[in-house]
Amino acid sequence: MTDNEKDSHSAFDGTTFTVPSGGAGLYYIFGTIYYDWGSAGNDGELQNTFIVHTPSGGSAATIAFGRFLIGDPAKAIYDITVSANVIFQLGVGDTVIMRIYAADNNGGGGGIALADHTNFGGFKIAGV
Repeated sequence: MTDNEKDSHSAFDGTTFTVPSGGAGLYYIFGTIYYDWGSAGNDGELQNTFIVHTPSGGSAATIAFGRFLIGDPAKAIYDITVSANVIFQLGVGDTVIMRIYAADNNGGGGGIALADHTNFGGFKIAGV
């Protein structure tokens, strides 16, 4: 996810944002995943987008969550975007990633996240 990247401190490696030295503070973090389920038979009923924070030396935890769930498995969704966003305090060395989970009515996968409509980013909004 480095197309059109604006990274003034080289803190994002394409999958993980690591808070750089002097970068502790309050951040707005956002992500949107475009799920493509293709043709009939690969119909998605559940799509989740997670933003996960790992404090320096700590354990990972979900800090934002977006979900689409269709209650009737006889109905199908073939394309959908699901977003998550949060304002969160980050410390130097903390990391943030975006994860997905998707399932169809058979309990399996088949959907893919398309890069051309998927984004992940953030910016600092206040100092320490």
